[in-house]
Amino acid sequence: MKNIKKIIGIIGNEEDRNIVTNILLNKGYYKISIIDKVKEIAKLLKLEDNLDLVRERGYKVGRLYWINLLLPSVPNDKNLILIDDLRLEDIVEKIMKVYYVSNKNIVMPDTVEKIERPENIDDFKKIVEKILTH
Repeated sequence: MKNIKKIIGIIGNEEDRNIVTNILLNKGYYKISIIDKVKEIAKLLKLEDNLDLVRERGYKVGRLYWINLLLPSVPNDKNLILIDDLRLEDIVEKIMKVYYVSNKNIVMPDTVEKIERPENIDDFKKIVEKILTH
């Protein structure tokens, strides 16, 4: 896996994921998105209106299908990686740390760490910085 030191995956709603993503990008993380690769493959297959179908077909090929397609695209000088659009199917505990960002109480696997999202956006940013950039 090249010289990658750390992979962080984020699960949650788009607004919360964007806040976390911006903090990590400012800390030097390199972002890769599964949905971008799904869209690329969907376009080749002329299935742009069926992104979920394309993503599911990738999982049928193998659990790590999308991750394996993305990691080779990471530049050699990038060793802190962020995947900002994980689904539970994408989680690979051995190679990544996954965070679920939400104020909802949804059951997640034990390997997924929850970041509680307070109402105040500034408080949320402080919590995220403390947890993810230590």
